[in-house]
Amino acid sequence: MEKLVLAAVGFVFIAACSPTAPPAEAPTRQELEVSGRVEPPPVHSLLGHRFALNLTSEQIGRLDSIGQWIHTENAPLQAEMQLRQSRAGGPVPRNAQALTVVQQLIENNRQAMRSVQDVLMPEQQAQVCTLFRGTETRPRRTPARRAQTRGQGVDPLAMDPNRPVWDWCAVEDAS
Repeated sequence: MEKLVLAAVGFVFIAACSPTAPPAEAPTRQELEVSGRVEPPPVHSLLGHRFALNLTSEQIGRLDSIGQWIHTENAPLQAEMQLRQSRAGGPVPRNAQALTVVQQLIENNRQAMRSVQDVLMPEQQAQVCTLFRGTETRPRRTPARRAQTRGQGVDPLAMDPNRPVWDWCAVEDAS
């Protein structure tokens, strides 16, 4: 009986010490593409360019509302992702629950992008692309980027330096 108990305890100990997941693989191109969409669009920074963009008071109000909405919608999701990352001690684990959160962040950001695009006139959209051109080459201050500066490593999925800030600028640049 005593040997059976010791064997059971030994198996539990071995199972507890075993790695639960295989080492993370290098991110695929598609994962890098998707991960860049987790960052919310910088809606409020457009308001800082209100004079250059010649925004009307109605546009300013609508953009401010979009900025507030995206912040309110994404804040709890981003907090959940940061909690998952801190529990994992590194990059956010790639599991179904985390994927659901990421997909919701991406959908919220797409909706905000479409809303901003609907508010701006075509000339203003082109001006936004000009104002923000070059800013996409700087790594954004994502939680992973902040962690890197603290010496905790970096999640390569957290940054996509080749993605334009605004989706419609990528279409414009391709033409």
